[in-house]
Amino acid sequence: MATPWPQMATWSNDPCEHAAYLSDYLRKALVCIDSAEDQLVPKSLVKTMIAAMSVLITKFQNTPDLSAVTTIQSDLKTTAETVQSTAIKVQQNTITHQQVAALSQETNQAVEEAAETRRITTELLQETKDIAKATNDIVKVAQ
Repeated sequence: MATPWPQMATWSNDPCEHAAYLSDYLRKALVCIDSAEDQLVPKSLVKTMIAAMSVLITKFQNTPDLSAVTTIQSDLKTTAETVQSTAIKVQQNTITHQQVAALSQETNQAVEEAAETRRITTELLQETKDIAKATNDIVKVAQ
């Protein structure tokens, strides 16, 4: 009795599905070859296996190199971390600049107050000097 050979499958365009179908097909073909003993393997079966393997190999050869995608993904992650770190530093600098501006404003106000105090003190000293001169003039006239 002739050994029933596996039927040819329609190969998927997806390399992983193609590999799964081919693996199943080859496993079934090996079982048939083992059970066929001295019976010849049909030429069409061998052609189908070779064609399916050739197509699968070509699919894998044409598959893009995913290590480039991994590298780009890693670069993007690094860039995102750098941007986030920079944004935090910018925010910290903004807060520092606001604090410096407030301190500068307080300092300007203190300088203005000191200038006003100096002006008033100068006026008081001038008045005191004028009073002392007037007092001295009175004392000189009285003598």
